[in-house]
Amino acid sequence: MLGQALCRGALEAGHDVIRVARSHADIHLDLKEDAALRERIQSSGADVLVNCAALVNIALCEEDPLAAWQVNARAVGVMAECCRDAAMGFVQISTDHYYNSGASRAQAVGDPITLLNEYARSKYAGEHQAMLHPDALILRCNLVGFRNRDGRTFAEWAYAAVEEDAQMTLFQDAYVSSIDVYHFSQALLQLIQQGATGLLNLSSSNVFSKEQFVRAVAASLGRDLSRAVSGSVSSLAVQRPSCCGLDVRPAENLLGYSLPTLEHIVERLTQEWRAI
Repeated sequence: MLGQALCRGALEAGHDVIRVARSHADIHLDLKEDAALRERIQSSGADVLVNCAALVNIALCEEDPLAAWQVNARAVGVMAECCRDAAMGFVQISTDHYYNSGASRAQAVGDPITLLNEYARSKYAGEHQAMLHPDALILRCNLVGFRNRDGRTFAEWAYAAVEEDAQMTLFQDAYVSSIDVYHFSQALLQLIQQGATGLLNLSSSNVFSKEQFVRAVAASLGRDLSRAVSGSVSSLAVQRPSCCGLDVRPAENLLGYSLPTLEHIVERLTQEWRAI
């Protein structure tokens, strides 16, 4: 999802792009194969490597923590070491799944974290692996966007459910500051151009619940949610953090502008949804 959007943005900005994935890319690669990963990075001739890949299925991470570690942590360390040795820039896309107190308060990167599941543990390990590169840029975020209306992303589910007026439970106590992949990619490309390094939050400029997000989608589509009810994230089988709004002021200071609000994010997503 992010990789597709970032490639489009980079190409539009005039950059040369090498796409790497398991399939449908310039280079086919399994991130769990260390030797192949090292060889591809060393022979790429790239200036910057951006790692958009991750095992994000929370249930699958619980079922197979070894695979979660291999993709979300081990591979990150290989990338960081290779980029460091080749004097290549490195960007690691992290997550916001670290905070479980503070309700709707925006969390700073130095705030206490709580690792509730294997996804969070493996991604947090990945942050430390990324730090093997002293000038890595590590971005905590919550991303929303589309692949191809196959229903696999949260945004695809939300838009389809709203259009169908589906029966759904909307979490009123799960706070995020989600940002669409278009705005995220534009900000990321600028940070790369500026040579930004270190650990940053890069998300929307305000914090909202997942219920507020879905209701904003409904408003943008002009639809009613007659079958939606409010609920709690605590009802899920696998524990998830609930207070994941992010303080993005340091990133905004570097960028020189305010990151988008929920209204701007949903407006962009609705335009894309109608164009698919």
